[in-house]
Order: sequence, then C-alpha cells, then structure tokens
Amino acid sequence: MQFSLATPEDNKKVLSNASRVKIHLTTGIVEILEKHQDLLGKVTIDLLEVETSNDNKVEKLKYILQDALVIVSTKGLNIENQGTGVYVYAKRILDLNSNISVDEFSKKVDQKVAKLETEKQNLASMTTGDTKKIKTLILLLEDELIFDKKVLTLIKDLKK
Repeated sequence: MQFSLATPEDNKKVLSNASRVKIHLTTGIVEILEKHQDLLGKVTIDLLEVETSNDNKVEKLKYILQDALVIVSTKGLNIENQGTGVYVYAKRILDLNSNISVDEFSKKVDQKVAKLETEKQNLASMTTGDTKKIKTLILLLEDELIFDKKVLTLIKDLKK
C-alpha cells in the first residue's frame, strides 16, 4: 500500500511499503489496510499512525495532524503503481518519531502564550494606526496555540 503525507510547505513522506494506516478522523477512528474501500475524511487535530514493513522489520511512525484531508483510493498514487493509496494533506504536521521532551514543548507553549498576551496588550494600547498586522499576528498565534496545546496533551498521553 502506498502512503503520502504532505503539507503546504513540503512532502514529508512518501512510502510504498505501508502495511497499515490508522487515522483519528473527526467522525471516528479508521484503520486502513490493503484493498480498503475508497474514503474521504477530515482530521481537525489528531493522531496518525503508519505501520511499514522492511526486511521483516515492522516500523511504526506517528504524527499529529492539524486540519488534514485524508483520501483513500484503490486506484493508487499514480498510473504505474496500482493498488491502495492513502493521501494525507495537512495544514501542519508534527513528527512524533523524534524524541520530544514534554518539558521543552511545554516551555515553548508558555512562551507563545506570553507573546500572545503581549500582542493583545499592544493592540489594546493602540489608539490609531493600522491594527490589521497585529490582529493577523494574534490570530496566527491563537491558531498555533490551539495546535500546540492539543499536541502537548497527546504527547503526555502517549508517554504514559
């Protein structure tokens, strides 16, 4: 089974040897194996697990996705490779396969919260001028914080 994971910035992974993909969709959890029926799903912020097999060795890869679209097709990723293909396109992806320290990530979240509060104070203190730039920055920081807080929760749950 083929698997492709991409963001607006880059293609993270393209695997041709995926044996199982487990995705936490907004409507429930789906486990995709070879010959799975065609499927279209959405992920807000949740977990993706991919199992691959190389030389009789099974490897499990984990990612956290934000605002992702999942497409399962029995037509494959391209004309040369027929079979089941899983395409995942996400706004943001965090690779959980590298060691992520809960404490370090928590500090990053705290720094973003402090920066958000500073920007909100800057906006409140502005009486005239162009506030669009600060409002945009505040919206982006709020979006990042929603993702980061969910990531922190998932990381803590996975470490248990």
